Amino acid sequence: QLENQDLVILTNEALFYAPFTETNTEMQLYQISGKAGITVSNGVASASVGGKTYTVLITRTGIEFIARDGSTLDLAISSGNITLGTTSEALGTAVGTISSTAIKTYNLVSDPIRATVQDTTAPTMGEYDYPVTANVNETIAIQPITATDLGGIDRSRSYVQISYRGSSSRTTTINMSDWTTNDDYNAETGNIDYQLTRDGNYTITYYVYDNQGNLNDDRSYSIAVGDCESPKIDLPSDLVEERYDLGSTLTLDFDKIKQAISDNVTSTDALLETLEIKLVNTSNNNKKVENTGNAEENRYSYTLSEAGTYRLEISVRDKAGWETVNDEIEFEVSTDAEGGMNVYEIVGTVLIVVACLVLAGVILYFVISKVKKDKKRKAKGSDTKKSADAKKKDK
Repeated sequence: QLENQDLVILTNEALFYAPFTETNTEMQLYQISGKAGITVSNGVASASVGGKTYTVLITRTGIEFIARDGSTLDLAISSGNITLGTTSEALGTAVGTISSTAIKTYNLVSDPIRATVQDTTAPTMGEYDYPVTANVNETIAIQPITATDLGGIDRSRSYVQISYRGSSSRTTTINMSDWTTNDDYNAETGNIDYQLTRDGNYTITYYVYDNQGNLNDDRSYSIAVGDCESPKIDLPSDLVEERYDLGSTLTLDFDKIKQAISDNVTSTDALLETLEIKLVNTSNNNKKVENTGNAEENRYSYTLSEAGTYRLEISVRDKAGWETVNDEIEFEVSTDAEGGMNVYEIVGTVLIVVACLVLAGVILYFVISKVKKDKKRKAKGSDTKKSADAKKKDK
């Protein structure tokens, strides 16, 4: 019973209202469910107005309907009409009476406690089936969004995204609200027909929002189409020296580079047609220096006219558009003579070798001479002994 002594009765199937009258103990009972968009199901009264669903809230002052987003609608009954928001309808005839003396009432000690219940649960996604690999120019079926949520799916925000990464990159978006009007929509299957026109990796991702803005967990599917591997560049360690003198010439052997590059589909000759060689002086703000190459002579050369640490960058690209850059080789260009074997080091080495040989010769000569002298002494001693023995025999 409300403050004005009007009576509200909610059953499992209907909502009733009985206005209080001082002149009559019999209160006229009206059924208000079924009017102004009000319905009752399992003891819960609700109303759908303007695309929103409102649930009944009975307070001391009257009947109020509240939506999930917190917006409210007041219910007013007067002059034989029932009004909910902007919707008004005749109250109609009473369905019965109820005695005011038979009603036991309780005073409410406080206003109803309002609690804001926020939906933080993401939509539940359906299952999708996509291949792991496919051929170039093959057509696959982009399957429609299948998801459920207690608060409903926001079709205007939900979409499927198809991203491609290969010789280039691009992204295609198919909105859920535009699904059936898409040019590639297949009315028989309900899918979107999508052609995989290039080698590379395609990723299909579903983004599904509910009406409270909750987004589904990541749901992505990757498809490898055709050639999805980049070329390999395994450069030998002896392609360049560790150090060079300032003003010397860097020369690269193309035969070594040719042996170092490979691809699972594209031939080596085709890779060489895309070969790029860059020389960068990392000691001078990564300055790129002018490079010269001679394809006919299969050589690359550059005069190192500036000191610093250089990085060699070698790149190739296969027919599918995959590019590989090897930038692991570095070397030093120095103004001093530490850049390798020079004339002074060669002369010094020769002198050391000669000195060693001479010393070895002296030692060898000493050893041989000593052996000869020892033999002479042994021989002389032997002759002396023979002479003494002969004298004994003569005696």
